[in-house]
Amino acid sequence: MQLNKNSHSKNQLFSNQKYYFHINSRTKDDSNFDPPMDLAWELCIDKLHLAFKLTRIDINGFVLMNNHYHLIIRATLEELSEFMQVFQMSFLENFHYDVIRSQKYLHHAYRYIYQNPLRANLCKRVQDYPYSLLYKLYHVENIPFPVIDKFGIVDDYKLYWLNQEV
Repeated sequence: MQLNKNSHSKNQLFSNQKYYFHINSRTKDDSNFDPPMDLAWELCIDKLHLAFKLTRIDINGFVLMNNHYHLIIRATLEELSEFMQVFQMSFLENFHYDVIRSQKYLHHAYRYIYQNPLRANLCKRVQDYPYSLLYKLYHVENIPFPVIDKFGIVDDYKLYWLNQEV
């Protein structure tokens, strides 16, 4: 699979250095998922688990909306390519990614992906949207792979900044 990013070529990134990546993909016609959300969620979790087992990259965050997803991982460029070969699903377009090169940008990306359901009026608090890894972490539900939570999301106090408008 060829990575498609207009501002970063493989030559610009060191292949053995790990970066954070914000990855997203939409449905082919920008309509709602063909499988119902519960099934689409289970498919995504299964694919994330399989991709993790094969590549062992860090999965930092994931949110599934009705026609797209947002994912934050930490990997080398080669690991990203291998991971996405396994994770990408047939009902989605090609994925796009941004390299996260600073702690500030990581903070912004993390907030952006988890506030997506808030901005779409699908929940009142980020931890209440059922199709996110944050929901699973907050409600101490089983996740079949490790989630590397860079911001220590464990309680309402630590979630305060994610629930505030930007």
